[in-house]
Amino acid sequence: MNKPPKIVIAPEGRFHSLTAGKEYQVIKSNDDECFEFGYSFWINSDIEHNICCVEKYCPRINRLDWIIKERQSSTVSYLNKLTPNNLTMNETITIKGVEFDVQFNYTPEEPEVRYDKDMAGHPGSASEIEILEVQYKGTCFLEFFDGNLTEVESAVELWMSRQD
Repeated sequence: MNKPPKIVIAPEGRFHSLTAGKEYQVIKSNDDECFEFGYSFWINSDIEHNICCVEKYCPRINRLDWIIKERQSSTVSYLNKLTPNNLTMNETITIKGVEFDVQFNYTPEEPEVRYDKDMAGHPGSASEIEILEVQYKGTCFLEFFDGNLTEVESAVELWMSRQD
């Protein structure tokens, strides 16, 4: 069994925010390898931060496979990269009548602070959801959503609102 990628190279071709032949450092990756698509991982592209990719048949690179320059020597979990304010959750979420197993990071809302001891404050921030994995009956479905996870995020937000 392979380990998640550590450094990837974009294959030859024309891509929106990636350069063919350029090396990209993997920021984080999932620990579970999807049979069809390999590992999902996150990189900073040439113009965007924290984009999600998969090793094989990746929509970010016109459904081509990434060139894996180096793999991690041991599996590094994205859980190690979370701040204490983030929660990683695994839940069954229904989207258009189909139940998906969704793994996501949830960062709770941070309320506004008008003034602290140093007379400085901050505007606060809305809660955030970052989709890490979408599976149906054990099969990776990130590619099914073709990089547009808005519908999954909306379904997770709806599920979260019903938990209060």
